[in-house]
Amino acid sequence: ISQNADAILAKLKKVNRRSYKIAYNSVGGFASVNHLHDQEFDYPDEKMPVEFSEKVKLFERSNVSIWQLKDWPARTIVLTGSDEEALKSELLKLVSVFHELNQPFNMMFSLDESGCSIYVFPRKFQGPTKFGTGVAYFELCGEVLFSKQEGKTVEESLKAYEEASEKDLTEEIASVGINGQEYDNILRLYEIPGDKLAKSADKLASNESLVRGQLEKNVRTILNWLTEREEMPSSYDMLWVMGSRSPRV
Repeated sequence: ISQNADAILAKLKKVNRRSYKIAYNSVGGFASVNHLHDQEFDYPDEKMPVEFSEKVKLFERSNVSIWQLKDWPARTIVLTGSDEEALKSELLKLVSVFHELNQPFNMMFSLDESGCSIYVFPRKFQGPTKFGTGVAYFELCGEVLFSKQEGKTVEESLKAYEEASEKDLTEEIASVGINGQEYDNILRLYEIPGDKLAKSADKLASNESLVRGQLEKNVRTILNWLTEREEMPSSYDMLWVMGSRSPRV
């Protein structure tokens, strides 16, 4: 994951376009293929909806500012800075906490006035959601997918889209968010990492392979793989950007 973080930050710097995004779904966060890679896309606008959310600063360490989002439906940690090595180091510390807790997560990397921002979404283990496609990095960033829902006709699914409200979209994103106690525990371990977590971060930085762990953990162990989400199931999927009634087909 250390090498991949290097590659992501280098790609952002090389492309040097704010609409260019790189994203990640962990195991348990709607990853679908277990091998190391990231997802890259050129967004139609400079910012995704999540990037407009107000940030509240938690603390600063090693030239990296650590924030949380004030009003976003799911609890979100944001790392910002222009020092690539320092950003990578802080990211590895946070990922080490997720590994220790078997915590699924999603991430999105973007350029902005601070240099680079990494939006990190600790989340519940993946499961069915109201609109049928599941909530991964794209939805957590404010783009909600609508598709033909199981047991419904195309017309019924389209009706669900037409009748959906901003409240429905907010609830869809919030449905995978972790609770306050879980979030506070992540921040506690991340802000003052113990010896075990520090060694884990060092191990990630040295590019050693992570141990998968016991299968009895119901595949909730988070591995250091970047994976892609499932393909959209049909040609009539639609996107709804939070705050907009204009679908993208």
